[in-house]
Amino acid sequence: MVRPRSRLFVAAAAAAAAAALVFGALGWFAGRTSSHHDERIILTADFHQGSRDVGDVYAYRGSPPWLSMTVDGATGAERVTCELVGKDGSITRLGTFDLVGGSGSWGAPDRAGLTGMVEARLVGADGQVIATAVFR
Repeated sequence: MVRPRSRLFVAAAAAAAAAALVFGALGWFAGRTSSHHDERIILTADFHQGSRDVGDVYAYRGSPPWLSMTVDGATGAERVTCELVGKDGSITRLGTFDLVGGSGSWGAPDRAGLTGMVEARLVGADGQVIATAVFR
């Protein structure tokens, strides 16, 4: 005959083991998902406006490759164009997006092909460079 205390202990131990398995599986899955996502990043850079960090740009491997960026706290324009600058000085315009209160985000297929690209820049409608990001 099993005592009530023994049953309670067995039930508590089984619940703890089940919780450990669930949390372990979730941790393993989250680790695989984030590391897989990180493997797709091929270039990254911080946007700077003067000495201030005002955002990030990421290039992702894929078919087609993608470029995404976030901007936070930039001043000088409400609408900006993203341009990529090549080692040879060539400029490829990728697209235009709005900044609301100096902040915004944007992403698009990378038609330029990041090979040979050294810098991304955000340019206002008046042609002034608002922020730059040098690829590492």
